[in-house]
Amino acid sequence: MEQIPVSRENEVFLSQEIPKTKNYIPAYRCGPYAILIILLRQFNKSPDEAMSKSEIIRLAQPYCDSSFTVPDPPGSFKTAWMGINTLLKKELVLKSGNRPAKYILTNNGVELARKIKSAQKQITREDPANNDSVSHLLEQSTIILDHDHEIILLIDNMEYYGPMSSRCQLIRCIETAGIKCDVRKLTIGDFLWVARDKNHPKDQTREIVLDFIIERKRMDDLSHSIIDGRYAEQKFRLKRCGIKNIIYLVEGKNLKGNEVNEQTLFQAMVNTMVTENFILHRT
Repeated sequence: MEQIPVSRENEVFLSQEIPKTKNYIPAYRCGPYAILIILLRQFNKSPDEAMSKSEIIRLAQPYCDSSFTVPDPPGSFKTAWMGINTLLKKELVLKSGNRPAKYILTNNGVELARKIKSAQKQITREDPANNDSVSHLLEQSTIILDHDHEIILLIDNMEYYGPMSSRCQLIRCIETAGIKCDVRKLTIGDFLWVARDKNHPKDQTREIVLDFIIERKRMDDLSHSIIDGRYAEQKFRLKRCGIKNIIYLVEGKNLKGNEVNEQTLFQAMVNTMVTENFILHRT
């Protein structure tokens, strides 16, 4: 049998054939997270140039809350660098050579690191209003309707907007913008769009559900839903609803002062984007 020489290219190919990264996302500011960020930076500069342990530790420490050199707890061997073993096992990082060993991202590692970096930018950007992921997606969508149909925004009548006056104000703002809307009970999501038959506007069986749905969460509600389990249950139902473009609208800039800590909220939003592949939009 012909023996295949071991090379970085073959290693990357094998990692694609036998993926071990399903649903793995490192926690925000943990060892594996910081290592991925630094190796991605190196990959962007020079894709074929690996890094030594000392180089990674020096550059990754500012991105990690635990130490890469001081064991925690004292007397143990547990440092943030131990996260490299997880990345190697999941074939996100490839180790080569010895004295010193060198580390480089595999194709799967590059993909995951890019997703995490993209999610981080969208979640932490100073002006969330500049998030153009939703508008870009809408621009890329093509909806062809005949003269007998019109697009209607459906609003869940159980969605909480505050006092009734605020609820009416929201609808007035939507209508002022020239958007036709209808408030009704939705079985899933808080907002979605349908194509309505103009000749039979009261017949909901003739409506065509379009490929966009929004789940709205205030920051405090997101925090509470993580605690009571609604967060996971709602995402599960949204993934099974059959609508392709699921938008998770998170309102509020401050991650602090909620029932769960800032790191947990950040991780929840990253998971929503990277694992569930939802579109996250902050306002």
